[in-house]
Amino acid sequence: MGVAYDENREMLKASWLKPALKDLGFTVGRISEKRQLARVPGHHRRCFLKSFAGDTYSAGKLLNLSMGGAQVECDVEIPKGLKLVLKTYPIARLKDLVMEAEVKSCRRNAQTRKYHCGLRFLKGDEKLLKKHMCAKASAISVTDVRV
Repeated sequence: MGVAYDENREMLKASWLKPALKDLGFTVGRISEKRQLARVPGHHRRCFLKSFAGDTYSAGKLLNLSMGGAQVECDVEIPKGLKLVLKTYPIARLKDLVMEAEVKSCRRNAQTRKYHCGLRFLKGDEKLLKKHMCAKASAISVTDVRV
């Protein structure tokens, strides 16, 4: 899927369209993007990466979310191929999201000194996942982001 804007660049800068597309994950020049599923912002919601036994590998922040997976910022490097459980806090009258996942990538962000882990979902409640993807940032209250 692609988007073309026929007006000149000055009109695009003043338009509501550019910020809206950026919020949806579209940016200028991402021609080589091969992602098949749209990702939505995770609004930096607190989450946990856990073993199947329930032990926590790391607390983290949900950077983005899609039907196929998520990107999480965490403090520790997690090995590629590791199978784990992503668990988020409940928000806006939705239960906490619990998805079995596999680590597809884990890279250190030099600016934040944290790791960005790309997860591919293996199993979980897809209906609940869709609801979490539709939750607005305004629906996430201070009580939802527990420290």
